[in-house]
Amino acid sequence: MLPFFPTTMDFPVDTGNSASSWLLARLIDIDVPVNCFPSLHVTLTMLAIWGSFDRDHPLRNIILVLWGMAIVFSIIQLRRHLFIDFMGGMVLALMVGYGVRYGFTRLAQQQSG
Repeated sequence: MLPFFPTTMDFPVDTGNSASSWLLARLIDIDVPVNCFPSLHVTLTMLAIWGSFDRDHPLRNIILVLWGMAIVFSIIQLRRHLFIDFMGGMVLALMVGYGVRYGFTRLAQQQSG
């Protein structure tokens, strides 16, 4: 496979003794190191936030964006994905989101016409 699109990841070893180190070790034990590109964490988070946006609730929109940013930051910080996986997840979310939007617009036009 091309080095630009990794399919496996080598996770760093955490040698800490804290509760968070223990939890991270359990996460790595049950996780699989394959299928990194694109990041479905990013794709699904972005689609959920996009679908939840509402013009009448700007504070909720800000909270949702901050929540999404926290998820993205954590997956990169914990080395669950690389930046290219993040970008691929965003592109996939945009393609799916606009594809669904286009499909529903076409369906509404067919039913009204």
